[in-house]
Amino acid sequence: MKSIADNIYERTFASEQKITEELVDFYEKNPEELDLIIEEEEFHAGFLMFFFVLGLVMTIASRVILVSLKDYMNEFMEVVVLDVISEIGIAIFGGTLVAYFIEFLKHKQFKKNQKFREVIKRKIEARKNG
Repeated sequence: MKSIADNIYERTFASEQKITEELVDFYEKNPEELDLIIEEEEFHAGFLMFFFVLGLVMTIASRVILVSLKDYMNEFMEVVVLDVISEIGIAIFGGTLVAYFIEFLKHKQFKKNQKFREVIKRKIEARKNG
């Protein structure tokens, strides 16, 4: 069963590229371009997880402080400081989710590019041998 993210990716980005003879000619004449298809930057899942947890902790902590110390805080502390900390936390973990989704899509594209590259290389090799 496919995940929701897989379904979104397929509906949005996963159109198959046609491999024409002209395309094979181009990559046969420019093999360095073929290697560029599969370049991928390192995926930093741990880095993203750290900031997701940090944002979540900031948001939850500011809300817990607000509820537990409400009788002891002045209005400025309650309305401005804790709200700002909470909003920063929300922005951090929200941004992290977006970055993770973008990395997920990049990884899917990388896999697609690997398959595309292999097909092109096989066609070039078939031309040379036959």
